[in-house]
Amino acid sequence: MPTITKQKYEVFAFIKLPISIEVEAQNKREALTTGKMQLDDMAAIEQIQLSIQQTDGNLINPTVHDFDVEVVKVHEE
Repeated sequence: MPTITKQKYEVFAFIKLPISIEVEAQNKREALTTGKMQLDDMAAIEQIQLSIQQTDGNLINPTVHDFDVEVVKVHEE
């Protein structure tokens, strides 16, 4: 019976993932500025880690090859 050889492949995908962070500020304008400073400074972000947990408990840790951050709004809690 012939041996079946499996090869490894890398599958690429795009995920749109809205996120939020908490910041302390005196008003919404300051909160937006603070959030932009933390998230828009691409040189300050060394790495983004992502974990995906499936309903069966399987955990997938994909490699993030590139990212783009766009701060869009502020919501007061």
